[in-house]
Amino acid sequence: LAEKGVEVMQSIGGTETAKIVEAVVGESSTKEESVDIAKPEEEPAEAEDFVVVESKAEVESDLVSNLPKGLQDILPSLSDDQRNLVTTLCNAPYNQTHLFASWDDANATKECKMTLIAQLEEMDATYPTGGLPGYIDNARILLEKSRRGENPLEGWRPEVPRGEAFEVGTDRWASVEKKGLPLLGKCGFVLVAGGLGERLGYGDIKIGLPTELVTETKYIQYYIETILAYQSRYAAPGTKLPLCIMTSGDTNAKTVALLKANSNFGMDADQITIVQQGQGVPALSDNNATIALDPDDPCKIL
Repeated sequence: LAEKGVEVMQSIGGTETAKIVEAVVGESSTKEESVDIAKPEEEPAEAEDFVVVESKAEVESDLVSNLPKGLQDILPSLSDDQRNLVTTLCNAPYNQTHLFASWDDANATKECKMTLIAQLEEMDATYPTGGLPGYIDNARILLEKSRRGENPLEGWRPEVPRGEAFEVGTDRWASVEKKGLPLLGKCGFVLVAGGLGERLGYGDIKIGLPTELVTETKYIQYYIETILAYQSRYAAPGTKLPLCIMTSGDTNAKTVALLKANSNFGMDADQITIVQQGQGVPALSDNNATIALDPDDPCKIL
């Protein structure tokens, strides 16, 4: 390479230029021969960050392993929705495994277990925002605010609502009633009958209470006969005024039986619609929103 460089420089710049180039190239070549060129040290490879991702099956297996054994044994008998519900309730952050703790007992029957599962499923469907997990989340927030003494009505000012007050027997009352009564022939009626009469010292459904003691006319009888009187006087010919009765799990069967035993107190069956409200929400036993079980029945939620 040096010789070629000298030849090139001779042709370009003459002999003197060639000598200088030869000297420089020679010196450079000598230096290159006498110096060991060390390879750059390789930087140690950085340790890679590994994220362990569990498969769906592994995650589900971990969740199931936290369930009480008695509940694990019955899982194959449950629907997908039921399995998801009980698994969610038993694991963090809900931690409701106590609901199934007695299932490890050999005396716990499958019928008892399925009764509790059905009750949980119905309650879950009843609560509109997130089912039972949403109910527990919301309850914990409210219970914590209550524990801290927070007033949920802070900033609100109570007021007496505006309205009309009529004194019975006055001309104003009579004139307004005259306008309103004919409209009853175009109305439907709703009776809320979901509660029992315990506060009144009565151990049955409240609509079965007598309105007075002479004839002992029951409340539901009085209510229906009043609707039939409105129907007869104000409704168009052939028009039946509808009655909707809302019942609960405590009152539904007894309400149906009372109507049936008395031929609906004169009202046609197609006029009456009975709507049973859901199971409602479970009672809670502490500030951590622990769902309360009936102490006398391990398969019933309070």
